[in-house]
Amino acid sequence: MDEQQNSESLFMTADEVAQRYRISVRQLQRLVSLGEMPQPLKFGGCLRWPIQGLEEFESDRINESIAVFNSTSRHKNTRRK
Repeated sequence: MDEQQNSESLFMTADEVAQRYRISVRQLQRLVSLGEMPQPLKFGGCLRWPIQGLEEFESDRINESIAVFNSTSRHKNTRRK
């Protein structure tokens, strides 16, 4: 694998990120501006998202969802007793 291919595999374009999350590029831009998605890096005039940053974002969101699920499950179990 040459250096260019290796560096390209570390970053995703807006189109690729939008496809990854099955949203439009416009929705991606809106989520970024609201701080709900990771900020891209700018290389010249090109925006790129580090894959590692997206994977960390996904992991954080999964952990948040699990925590919410667990807290609502405990709350439901408390009411039954």
